[in-house]
Amino acid sequence: EPGQGETARSRQALAMESRFRASGGPRPIQARLGSAPATENLASAGETQEANIQWIYKASKKELIDALNAFLLQRYENGGSTVLIIDEAQNLSLEVMEQLRILSNLETEKEKLLQIILVGQPELRALLGRPDLVQLRQRIATRSHLPALNREETAKYLADASQERLPGP
Repeated sequence: EPGQGETARSRQALAMESRFRASGGPRPIQARLGSAPATENLASAGETQEANIQWIYKASKKELIDALNAFLLQRYENGGSTVLIIDEAQNLSLEVMEQLRILSNLETEKEKLLQIILVGQPELRALLGRPDLVQLRQRIATRSHLPALNREETAKYLADASQERLPGP
């Protein structure tokens, strides 16, 4: 349900991953994409030179997927794993959902190169229930529903959220 802390919980998961990797694993790469409408092409975010940015906009979907696959293989070979967390996933278009299905096919002989986590409101469940998304739905390994917070959990959530917003020393 709206207001249950999905976004905050996603950020907590990223923070835990960063602390885990700080102990010697590959450096986590985080890119936060705003709530702008998703475009037809899924592009990598982060520090990129101007020439690479121009290439991204001119590249075909296949070229983008091939480049992403090469990046994911390199991370995998260096002992890294890659997780894509999409918040507010109920707002994704059918075209983007289809591209996620294609990205879910990126794998080695032994394992997936990209783990995709969709976080969203109850409308996400309805979206994934559409008959034209059956192939994507078949690739979902785990589903989870966050129940409403009780009074104590709500108080803790609000206290934690207010702590995050306070300026540090």
